[in-house]
Amino acid sequence: MVAWTSPDGRIQKEILRDGKWGDKPSEGSQCTITITNSPFLEQFTGTVVTVGDNDGVLWRTLDTCLGTMFVGEKSKFTLSLSDTSITLVLELVDLVFNGFIYNWDAKRKYELALHHKEKGNALFKAKDNIEAGYRFTKALKILLSIPIDVEEPPQSIDGVALSDIKKLESNLFNNLSSCYFRNQSWVMVIHLCTKVFNFDPGNVKALYKIGVAYQNDRNFEKAKDAFCKLLQLEPGNKAAAEQLDCVKEEMRREEVKVNNMMKKMFTAALDN
Repeated sequence: MVAWTSPDGRIQKEILRDGKWGDKPSEGSQCTITITNSPFLEQFTGTVVTVGDNDGVLWRTLDTCLGTMFVGEKSKFTLSLSDTSITLVLELVDLVFNGFIYNWDAKRKYELALHHKEKGNALFKAKDNIEAGYRFTKALKILLSIPIDVEEPPQSIDGVALSDIKKLESNLFNNLSSCYFRNQSWVMVIHLCTKVFNFDPGNVKALYKIGVAYQNDRNFEKAKDAFCKLLQLEPGNKAAAEQLDCVKEEMRREEVKVNNMMKKMFTAALDN
C-alpha cells in the first residue's frame, strides 16, 4: 500500500517496516543506509551519505526519500526519473542529525556554502555544467539565509566578516553565470552578471560574459558599453577587443539597414 507520494508524483513510497519516531534526515544529516532489490545500487549498502551533498538526479531523489524516513524504517520506493523508472528498498539504519539548517549560525552556513562552491568548481572544470549549477545554487541559498541587518549591517556575523560573505556571494553569482554562459542562456547570464556588479562593478569576467550575452541578445549598445568598460580596465584584453570589433560591425550593418529602410519610405512618400 502506497504510504506517501511526492507532490510531483515522481516518488511513491510503501513502508515495509516502521522506524522509531524522532528526527528525520535533513540537509547536512549523515545517514547510514542499506539499499536492496536494486542490483546496481546495492553496492551502497552500509554507506554513510550526507543529505544534500550528493550529485546527480538519482541521489538528489534519494535525499528526498530519506527526508521522509525515521531511523530503522525500511521502505520500498518507486522512482520515476527523466529516462527510466527505478524500484528499490531503502533502509535508514542510523542517523546523525545535525539540526535544521535554518537554525545554524552564520559561520557554519558560510563554511557549507564554501564547500558547495568548491564542489561546483570541480564539476565545472569537468564540463558538468548542470551539476555545477546545482552546487552553486545550493551554496547561494544557504548563504542568502544568513540574516543581515540592511539598515545597520555589522562588520561580522558569528565570527565571519561581512565582506567575506558578500565576496563569496559575488563569486557564486559569477560562477553560476558561467554555467549559463556555456549553455548560451543569455537572459540568465545578463541577470546573474548584473548581480555580480552589485558587489564588484569592475569584474572583468562578468563584463565579458554580459557583453557577449547582450551581443547575442542583439542589444549592441549595452554590449559595446560592457566591452569598452572592460578594455578600460584591461586595455590588452584581446578577446574583448575582438568582440568589440564584431559589435561595432553589427551596429554599422544595423545603421545601414535602417538608413535603407528610411530611404525606401521617403521614396514611396514622394511617389504618392
